[in-house]
Amino acid sequence: VMSSTKHSSAATLVGYVGVLFWAFSAIFNVAVRRIPTFEIIVFAYGTACVVILLNVARRRQWHKLKQPLVLWIVGVLGIYGNDIFYIAAFKQIPAVQADLLNYLWPVVVVLFSGILPREKYNLCHIAAALIALIGIYILVTNGHGLGGIRPQYFTGYALAVTGVIVWCVFVLVSRHYPDVPAEMIGVYCGIGALLSACSHSMLGNFVMPTAKEMVVLITIGLTSQGLAYVLWEIGVKRGNFRLLSVLAYGNPILSVLLLVVFGATHLTVAVAIASGLVTIAGLLASFDVSIRGWVTRLVGDVSNL
Repeated sequence: VMSSTKHSSAATLVGYVGVLFWAFSAIFNVAVRRIPTFEIIVFAYGTACVVILLNVARRRQWHKLKQPLVLWIVGVLGIYGNDIFYIAAFKQIPAVQADLLNYLWPVVVVLFSGILPREKYNLCHIAAALIALIGIYILVTNGHGLGGIRPQYFTGYALAVTGVIVWCVFVLVSRHYPDVPAEMIGVYCGIGALLSACSHSMLGNFVMPTAKEMVVLITIGLTSQGLAYVLWEIGVKRGNFRLLSVLAYGNPILSVLLLVVFGATHLTVAVAIASGLVTIAGLLASFDVSIRGWVTRLVGDVSNL
């Protein structure tokens, strides 16, 4: 019989595989940049929907999809809406900028939650917001001050930030429904694929993917839009959530490194500093208890691995 410690450790590692899938999202989007946004979502979401719902059918777990209507609406708007703006931003601004702007969401969630009843900011949250702003300033100016800002990128910045806001609203609403099964992702993806197909058909700008692009589109559906959510949920529910969260906050740096390795961007001093600051900001935003107590528990989680 597997001990609870080993089970927890294995679940944490499984959850981190899901995190790694998300870290590859930027690379995937760069690889299919010439494909229209809605077309990307049709292929990726369609793949995710089919795989997840086939698994639901195999296990005869259709009851898991019987959720309140508000979850269907918020889930589609949150996941689908976020991806529309995220993918569209990659077509307007450099990949590293679109990617790091997306990783502002942990800080924005804290800022949004602070205005809710019985929620409040602490010193770490304020510091996180300031550090994130400094990081993004360095990123968009490329370390050259206000003179480094490019007006032609404003549309891309707006798209990226809007995607973050949409995702944060989804996260905050989801906090009130902690028991929603990961299988609902299949529903969200299915509805998103249908909406994108309708929108794409009206625009009439179909681009035939190459064999390589088709492989990437299917991979997106299988990983960052499919398995990632399922694996993350396993890690959250059965593993060390605090440790998994810390590992997840390293994604901005990992994602930027992947962009560099695959030749999608250059590792300038400004990019390195910005990715580090965004990572630190996200980590600080997670401190909702005293730092000493949080670190003590985290060390305990690591020692159990």
